[in-house]
This record gives sequence, structure tokens and C-alpha cells, in this order.
Amino acid sequence: MIKSHVGSVVLGLLLAILLMSEKAIAEGDSEAGAKFFKSLKCAACHGKDGKGQGPAAKAMKIKTTDWTDKAAMEMVKDDFLKDIITKGGKAVNKSKRMPGYSKKLKPADVVDLVAYVRSFSK
Repeated sequence: MIKSHVGSVVLGLLLAILLMSEKAIAEGDSEAGAKFFKSLKCAACHGKDGKGQGPAAKAMKIKTTDWTDKAAMEMVKDDFLKDIITKGGKAVNKSKRMPGYSKKLKPADVVDLVAYVRSFSK
């Protein structure tokens, strides 16, 4: 009986550690994401302030999302943001001018970039 109890406690602790590490990964590092935002020149369309009014946005048929609009951003799922970052706009029925970065970013980098995008609406 004691072995069973100890095994359950150990299993529970391992599960808790796994869940905490997944949450930390899911949240991402917005500071690291800011570096990707800059290096990929995202501000050209999305603006330095995240309002979607960068200099290149004027020539786009599909308006870029204002990331500072908290209500609008609450409707946008992280998986959608990950898809548009990795696959590009055309893949998610947005602007074909939005390139996909699956070959330039690791999955953890994408999570960091999503965290940075989310930081505009906090």
C-alpha cells in the first residue's frame, strides 16, 4: 500500500512539473519575441506600436489587425497566430504579402513571437 501511495505521489509530482513547464513554454518570452519582430521587419506592416499601421500596410488590401485592441485580440487564438507566422497569410485567408517563417524560426521562437504580439494588448 505504501509503494502504491509513493508511486502516486511521484507520478503526481512529475505531472505537475510537466504541466508547469508546458505552461512556461506556452507563455513564451516576449523580450525574445521582440528581437524576432525587429529582425524579421514585422513593423513594416504591423507598425512599431502594433496598431497595424506600418508604412507597408497602406498598400495592402486586407487590413492588418490592431494588436493593441484587447477585445479583438481575445478573439484571436494562439494557434492562429502560430499558423500565420509559420505558414504565412495566404494559408489562413489573410494577406498573401505576409510571409511564412517556418524555415527561419524554431517552434520556441514562434511561441516567443506570439508572446510579443500578445504584449501589445495587455
